[in-house]
Amino acid sequence: MTTKKATKATASDSAQDLMKDAIKLYEEALKNGIQLQEESLELWKNMLNQVGTPDELKDKIEKMTGGVFPETRKKMEEIFKVFQDNMSQSTELFNKAMGVCQASSFEDGQSRVQDLMESSLGAMRSNAQTVLDTNSKMMASWTELVEKTTAKTF
Repeated sequence: MTTKKATKATASDSAQDLMKDAIKLYEEALKNGIQLQEESLELWKNMLNQVGTPDELKDKIEKMTGGVFPETRKKMEEIFKVFQDNMSQSTELFNKAMGVCQASSFEDGQSRVQDLMESSLGAMRSNAQTVLDTNSKMMASWTELVEKTTAKTF
């Protein structure tokens, strides 16, 4: 019986210690969160003090984002065209794959499979080139945005 009481007391003490540690960690996290909010508020306040009037802030934001919307529309149209091209390629490849099953002779089947393989490789090459072009454009856009932002910011 004594060992059961000792075990219960030890378990109870361990649970209390864990609870104390958890509360202590929670308090520290709360203090750190409040400190982070205070520092963030101070940074925003300093930044807004550098900007000046609300009209000046509006002008700076318009200068930074002036070409963004037309450029975004253009990029979306390019993406839409890529999707349309891929859909057309996929439909064409599917039709060619179905055509292989409809071959009337062994030679005809071979010819259709060869055409399907060549078309598939062409589509893969085209898609790879599109990905490369898109990545290049994306990197150029990011570079341009960074250059504009650093040149026009506070």
